[in-house]
Amino acid sequence: MEENIWAETGLNPTISPVPQKKEDISTNSGSEGKNKKLSTLLGIGLLIYSCVIYLVFPVLPLLQISLQTKAIISAFVVISAESSFWIGSIILGKEIAEKYKNYLNPLNWFKKKEPLQEQKETQNEQ
Repeated sequence: MEENIWAETGLNPTISPVPQKKEDISTNSGSEGKNKKLSTLLGIGLLIYSCVIYLVFPVLPLLQISLQTKAIISAFVVISAESSFWIGSIILGKEIAEKYKNYLNPLNWFKKKEPLQEQKETQNEQ
């Protein structure tokens, strides 16, 4: 009778579904690091995309398309860039988003940067 129950259910009573040794238990700590790197790359990619997509605007007046189509493309570019920036910011966090926003701002490209020691002194004075 007992054999029929195990045969009907397809389970084997001699095999335990719970691992008995600590070596049998696998941890996913390696995959968490990969997910973190992947989400960081995705966030950075979205921030870069949000800046690069604006390069459509200088080219747009040169295209031989109707004014209505240009308006639609402009709206798509603005919505796409802003949404990708905010989604990337949410993924990365506030500090990293501000850091990359400053790096991608052309006004900051040629500014002289203060040495690290002077920055610390000015922060301490404030």
